[in-house]
Amino acid sequence: MNTIDWAVSVKPDLVRLQRERGIPALFAAAQMCHESYNTQTGGLTELASKCHNYAGMKWAPWQAEFGAYPVVYGTWEHIDGSDQRVSAAFAAFPSWEHWLRAYASLLTADRYRSALQFAADPLLYGLQVWQYGWATDPNYAVKLGLWMAQLWSHYADTLQGAPAARTPVPIRDAGGRLLTTGWLDGDRTAAYLRELAEAMGQVVDWQASEPAAIVRYPGRL
Repeated sequence: MNTIDWAVSVKPDLVRLQRERGIPALFAAAQMCHESYNTQTGGLTELASKCHNYAGMKWAPWQAEFGAYPVVYGTWEHIDGSDQRVSAAFAAFPSWEHWLRAYASLLTADRYRSALQFAADPLLYGLQVWQYGWATDPNYAVKLGLWMAQLWSHYADTLQGAPAARTPVPIRDAGGRLLTTGWLDGDRTAAYLRELAEAMGQVVDWQASEPAAIVRYPGRL
């Protein structure tokens, strides 16, 4: 199974992670693809496939709570302006489920929690996580963006406000005629101004100098 297919297979779990913990599903999928990509096979690395560590998480004693233990692998780190090959202790987990709980715990702990304020934009969220110290690679955020682009067709519907994720609400006049279809935004109904106004016989203009939208009745100035 190639890395993209794997990311699609775990989408339900990452969507649930987004819903319950706020971590953007598209970010999580992109990060795991980037960290787990085996350049020789196109599938998952041994750290991912055998150790259930899908984001290069280094070993720390707190991970024992999730059944983890240390394993040593070679890795690249950006040190003093150059990429250097080093050996490092990574966390190995008993299962995907154990891994996902530990992953969520880390990203919602003190070091990374404030990145959640940017969760509506997975790339901006990823930039914050990188800046808080997830990786030493200076191009880490760019690489996440490239993976997000590859995953876009599979994960675009997980973005906040994405049309496919909205609950549709038909908007009708008093006679029952459908004017347009809006969507739920919390406890409010939202709709596109132009579609609704034009269905009611009004004209919508855009005034770029303010900027402002202007709703006109036909024949009125």
